[in-house]
Amino acid sequence: MYAFSQELRLTSDESWPFEWIAGLYYSKDSIDLLQRLQSNDFLPLLTGLPPPIAAWQDFSQDTQSIAAFGQVEVPLGERLSLTAGLRFTHEEKDFE
Repeated sequence: MYAFSQELRLTSDESWPFEWIAGLYYSKDSIDLLQRLQSNDFLPLLTGLPPPIAAWQDFSQDTQSIAAFGQVEVPLGERLSLTAGLRFTHEEKDFE
């Protein structure tokens, strides 16, 4: 199992007449699991039968996500401002 994510942001400074932020985001993670599944040990005590055969669960999952985002805040007066933002995300998942 591993996970990686990274975000890059650019923001305005005081020299701009309005505030803005723009950025990119990336993440990738992977899970590989092999697990033994078996009923509890109390089942044979209650039924007198041997425990059921164990089952194995084996799977892997991979996820990759990419996003771009931005936001602008424009002052319209001393106590009023207009804020607008946008985000685009693309995600792929594989499960086996």
